This record gives sequence, structure tokens and C-alpha cells, in this order.
Amino acid sequence: MGSISESKPYIEAAVPYYPKPMKEYTAGQLAQYRWPSDKSLRKVYDLRYHPELAVDNVGFQLISIDPSAEDNFDDRDWVIANIYPQTQDAIATATGASRVKCFSHLVRRNKHSEIKHMIDDKNLPDETPTGIVPPSPAVHIDQSAAGSLEILRDNLPAAEAEEIERSGKRWAIINLWRPIKPVKRDPLCVCDARTVDKDDLVIQRVWLTQNPNFAKISAGNSFETVGVKPNPKHTWYYCSDMMPDEALLIKIHDSTAPGGQFGNGIAGGIPHTGLQIPWTEELPARESCELRCLVFWD
Repeated sequence: MGSISESKPYIEAAVPYYPKPMKEYTAGQLAQYRWPSDKSLRKVYDLRYHPELAVDNVGFQLISIDPSAEDNFDDRDWVIANIYPQTQDAIATATGASRVKCFSHLVRRNKHSEIKHMIDDKNLPDETPTGIVPPSPAVHIDQSAAGSLEILRDNLPAAEAEEIERSGKRWAIINLWRPIKPVKRDPLCVCDARTVDKDDLVIQRVWLTQNPNFAKISAGNSFETVGVKPNPKHTWYYCSDMMPDEALLIKIHDSTAPGGQFGNGIAGGIPHTGLQIPWTEELPARESCELRCLVFWD
């Protein structure tokens, strides 16, 4: 069967898309996992063969990071005290930003198969919370351009957010995704911003407050997000055999990219999701933490 990496520059795996993304949903409910999806096998390139790719030119970047000596990631206060400062420093170093504010995080330790019995149970309505946090079920961008402004306003003092908008200075939302343990299945996959068309994008609204696993993603109770339709032009990447001393930066928004998308030579928000690799179904669940940050340049 082999490992995630078999010393070749790409693999064939399922990049799950919703061909017709939902217009509105609540994070973590069964509706997300029941919605019709396209899990066709696609060519996904290994980032280890492409060190030239960086967060500004394609929207993502592989970096090194000091691994945590402890696994206290289920302790929110511990993550805030210990992992947030490290995350902020790592993003500032990689991007040259003058300030980084980590505003939330999400830990994933589950497999999709753990909720199959719920998905198949016709007595359970779509609004039923799953109670767990598996890898993302479909390609998405966490926030639209408008949703990114909602995040800015909801997670900064009002006067500070207004000043950032008024000043015209560059700001962004960048996620840092890191394994808690070596990744054996469901690695994160990311799409080259230069291969995404505006017609691929569908504006959505996601609600947070009805599901405790997702309630703290933002200080607000909802924001505008983006579903992504399949397009053969999309060029996908993942990092083989990723370890806890590595992290992926994922651009969600950049105020210098027109409409939040690629432009002026700068990547805006990029599509991403969990990659479903056919020969890894029986392996232990992927354990990871994604940290969401507001990023500022003077």
C-alpha cells in the first residue's frame, strides 16, 4: 500500500468538492457531511518538490516550527498561552509582518468514518451536531473578502478595526496549520491561487454558535465564507509525511489582492481541504491544530 509519500512528485487522491455549495450552514452539523460531493481522484503535487512556492505568490508556504514537547492541545488556555505566541512569531518571520494577532484555533482528532452511522441514520435531522471535528469535508476558503472584514471587526476593538480600514495599510488573515502527531492520512491540501477563477467561488454564510466545537472560531456568531466549485484548472499541493516540526501557512485574505483574490502579483484567499488518500482509510485519525491570525504590515 505504501505511505503517504512514495518518493514521487505527486499522488492521485480525492480532493472533495461540493459541485453546488450550500448557501448557508452551521459548522459541525450533519448537513455539512451529507451534502452531495465530488470525490474524483485528482493529481496532487508534493510541496517537498516545490520549495519556491510561498504564501504571497501562491497563497501557501511550508515552514519549520519548534514542535511542542507536550500534547495539551485540548486545553484551550494552554494553547493560547503557549502556542499562540509561537504562531505569531512564525508568521511574522515568514511574511515580514509588523504585527500578528492569533484570534482562534481549532483542533481536529477524528475521522469521517466516526460519524458514518449518523450520516446514514435517516431519523437524525440535518441540524444534528456531530459532536466531533473531522477534517474538512469539502474545498472552501474560510472567509470571503466581506467575511474577512467581519472577522477584523469582531476580533479587534472597534476603534482599532476602524483605523486599520481607514488607513489603507495592508492586512491579511493567515492560518497556520500544524500536525500534533506525524500525519498518516487526510493531510491538508492547498490550491495555487493563480489557478482559481472568480466563477469557481460561491459566497456562503456559516453560523458558529449552535455547535460548541466551532463556537470560538470567531468572537462573532457568523461570517461570510466561500464554497469552491470543481475546476480542472485548479492545481493542488500537499506535504508528504508532515511532522510536528513543520507547519503550513494558508492565506485566507489579503487586503492588497483585489476582491480578496489573486491580483497585483499577490495571492488572496486560497481553496483548501482535507485530502482523502485511498490507501489510508484504516490508519489512525490525523491530529492537527489550525490557528487563525490577523496579520498587519506598517
